[in-house]
Amino acid sequence: MTSIRRTLWATALTAICGCLAAVGADEAAEKAPLLTAAAQQAILKAFPAATIDEVDTESEDGVEYFEVELEQAGKKLDVEVSAEGVIGEVGSAVQMEELPEAVAKIVVDTTKGARITRVEKHEVRGVAKDGKFVPVTPPEVGFEVKYTVNGRPAFIHVKEAEAGTARLTKLVIGKTGDDDDADDADDAD
Repeated sequence: MTSIRRTLWATALTAICGCLAAVGADEAAEKAPLLTAAAQQAILKAFPAATIDEVDTESEDGVEYFEVELEQAGKKLDVEVSAEGVIGEVGSAVQMEELPEAVAKIVVDTTKGARITRVEKHEVRGVAKDGKFVPVTPPEVGFEVKYTVNGRPAFIHVKEAEAGTARLTKLVIGKTGDDDDADDADDAD
């Protein structure tokens, strides 16, 4: 067994044991489900130096998947992975300095000096389709920037495009984010 696998198993077992002691066996099973072998392999392959902090189950468009919180090189990652081992979305907090130039320009132009409170990178590697996650090639990379304007929360979504370009895909003032489902029609505008 490799050291990465030992670390993953030790982390999972430690979390499970801690949950068992704190909330009982039934609740612990719900709070720390075990990943399938395929999901574990996908996580190990994509994030070989990461440790698992938490595992939950989620559902999107009828597809059940694992929401895995990882830590790699001091950075927290939220990773969606299906039981079959297809990675959906990878999210992480980033600094403004880490944004690609085209994305940073849109953010600066749109926020016009407002106080930026959080910047997140979202890399979509798979999407829910026909009851399963289907890989997206190449992955779609976007950024969500939360900020305040005139004391009101706001956010924008900016997607990277080809050849170092980017485009603004959503601007919302007065709300902090959407409901994370595929239906943007019911999101706050």
